[in-house]
Amino acid sequence: MAPKKKGGAKKGKGEKKPAKVLMYHDEEYWNNRYTKHPEPFDWYQSYKELKALLTIYISKDQVNMNVGCGNGLLGEEMVLDGYVNVISIDNSAVCFEQLNARYKGKKEYTGLTWFRQDMKELKMLKDLTIDNVIDKGKLPFT
Repeated sequence: MAPKKKGGAKKGKGEKKPAKVLMYHDEEYWNNRYTKHPEPFDWYQSYKELKALLTIYISKDQVNMNVGCGNGLLGEEMVLDGYVNVISIDNSAVCFEQLNARYKGKKEYTGLTWFRQDMKELKMLKDLTIDNVIDKGKLPFT
């Protein structure tokens, strides 16, 4: 019988190293990322790819929250497609500034609101009823 190697279990293919996953918790990581890459970026899937699925489960007149929205276009494209109440939240200050610059005062986005907020601490939304929460990748990193 071969002796066990020290250092714990071997990582499976595709598993992320703990340090890499932990950096996604760090607001500074996201601030740096959005500063270096200010163009809109949708993680995993775009609205075009999700539209058919969202249409099945989400009514356009419901309150929909997009958590960990980043600087992606999901909320914007939902509103332009007729969703009347989309709330986008992200905890990055840089991302929040980019969303302000992109949407503030533009009438075509009146159904879109955005907040700088950690999704684990939604105190500012305590009196609001949310019908649906959309997560395209935030939960694995909370």
